[in-house]
Amino acid sequence: MENTLTYLPVVETDRDRLFDLHKVSLGPDVEKLFGWEDDRQRRLFNQQFTSKNCYWICTNQFRLGVVSYQIYPDH
Repeated sequence: MENTLTYLPVVETDRDRLFDLHKVSLGPDVEKLFGWEDDRQRRLFNQQFTSKNCYWICTNQFRLGVVSYQIYPDH
């Protein structure tokens, strides 16, 4: 059986799940450098979060991770 990757748009209701992913993936490094303060990190995440140009990477309906991109007019 071939595993095909698909991309599903992130929606606003994914915010908490994305923060959890952010915490698991970056939390250990942030903890080492600055100390992880959950309220502060959540506030920073919420300030920067946008579902625009953000997609779940999926295979067989299983979410593997997230990819996002920004378009800069001067690049």
